[in-house]
Amino acid sequence: MSLTGADDNEPFISIVNDEAAAAVTIFDQIAKSTGRAVFLLSVAGTATSDIPGVSAAGQTPALRRLTPAADAELLLLGKVVSVKGVPRSPAGVIAPVVITRACAELLKWHVCVANCGTFLPPQTDVINVGTAPAKCVSTGAALDYAEVVRIFEKGIDVGKTIGKDFDFVVLAECVPAGTTTAFAVMTACGYEVDGLTSGSLPKIDHALRKLLVQDGLSRTKSNVLDHKNDPLLAVAAVGDPMQPFVAGVVIAASQKKPVILAGGSQMLAVHALARDIVRAKSGAQAHIKAVTVTTKWVLNDSAADVAKLSRLLTLPLASCHPDFSKSRHLGLRAYEDGHVKEGVGAGAAMALSSLFGHFSESQIMAKIDDTYDALVNGGK
Repeated sequence: MSLTGADDNEPFISIVNDEAAAAVTIFDQIAKSTGRAVFLLSVAGTATSDIPGVSAAGQTPALRRLTPAADAELLLLGKVVSVKGVPRSPAGVIAPVVITRACAELLKWHVCVANCGTFLPPQTDVINVGTAPAKCVSTGAALDYAEVVRIFEKGIDVGKTIGKDFDFVVLAECVPAGTTTAFAVMTACGYEVDGLTSGSLPKIDHALRKLLVQDGLSRTKSNVLDHKNDPLLAVAAVGDPMQPFVAGVVIAASQKKPVILAGGSQMLAVHALARDIVRAKSGAQAHIKAVTVTTKWVLNDSAADVAKLSRLLTLPLASCHPDFSKSRHLGLRAYEDGHVKEGVGAGAAMALSSLFGHFSESQIMAKIDDTYDALVNGGK
């Protein structure tokens, strides 16, 4: 199924997998709403991002540790306070926060940030959730279990309140190396997802990911059966602080409002985690009413298969299909070559700008270009 953009007859939003019609239902609810949305960006860090060849969310390992703070500040303030410059990939491509900031301004969203545990806290008002970033997945002891439980319970609390004054909830993330921790947690929970998860680099080193995760799982004291009985043990072993928080938020928020999980592999992993937590606690089948929305660059990633991942997990997935070759900026046109691909909820932000905001693709692109000028080129 596809939804048509406002400019022409080409699909701007495609529904990739929707076995229980959850995506159609949620999109229909959003389209009929008054449009008051809350956009929650959850930021976190993991030492996994220090490993060369794992992440493009920053030009160097040191800068990757600072990307979550910079993205949070750019999204909320329109400028970076704690570090210098807009985050870039090792190839120099600008971070997707530019896209999300543009769409948030178009839609006049209420935007907030949760710091789930970062190397550098954002220098702006945030929801304080976690106290520290995760260790590398290869340690098998990425997070303290008691802290994971506390973060999850904080997510439940936030999820119960976040949607009270809004029609729908959009949950996004910024976690450098988060696709690796997503792969790690899904593997730890018994899902066969090798080679399916996408990433921010044009070429994904699946062998490196697998080696890191195998090292971690060989060192952890828990096993797959333990993780199925308590999925938060998998997060403690090889996850990151964003995962238990957003899992808690989506479990609670989806009981009252439509929820968009804004991202790709990472949000499919969080959706599966949330569902598995409910299953483990209730002993019954569980359906978390949410849909993951990503970009065409993730969907079409030749080094991954996120559509197959969504089918394997039996979770709904939709994608947004902008044409960045029409951008006037080289740093945005590079997305068409497989750089960066997704982050900070960029795909969902563009999709909702079209679906609810009824902005045409050309209007969305123009706003993104203008925002690029403001954030990257100093308004030029």
